[in-house]
Amino acid sequence: MSESLQAQLDELLSSIPARWHAAYIEGFWQGYQQAGRRITCNLIRQTSFNDEMIEDLVDIDIEQVRKLRKELQR
Repeated sequence: MSESLQAQLDELLSSIPARWHAAYIEGFWQGYQQAGRRITCNLIRQTSFNDEMIEDLVDIDIEQVRKLRKELQR
């Protein structure tokens, strides 16, 4: 991230009350996790990639990949 962009982000975050910032961060991570789950499910459904390949492509633990694969097989 460029220093200019980082400075703008720091300025923006300093202007947001702490509770809003915490709620934003929590919402961001929930969205990130949901997106990771959707991407993983799509990779399982639409490719012949093995669990290790999917784990390398998506920031998700191998056990979670295996759990999702089992859920999708039902």
